[in-house]
Amino acid sequence: MKKELIIYGLGAVLLKFISFLLMPLYASRFSTEDFGVLTFLQIFATVVGWFLGLQIFSGMWRYYYELDGDDQTKLVKSSFGFS
Repeated sequence: MKKELIIYGLGAVLLKFISFLLMPLYASRFSTEDFGVLTFLQIFATVVGWFLGLQIFSGMWRYYYELDGDDQTKLVKSSFGFS
């Protein structure tokens, strides 16, 4: 477990470090609008990563077919609400 923690932690730190090193390149090459779009895409990718990482939707489909009608609707709404 420690090995996996180190690998994932090191990957996250390395990604942040590379982003930090590329900052002068971004600042010199991109306009303010381009930089804003890049930032928006990074935030969007982070949020999508959270949804995929939680795997709530996999769990939702696991129980979806065991329920009926209103319970299915409640399950879907709560899954989207929680995530």
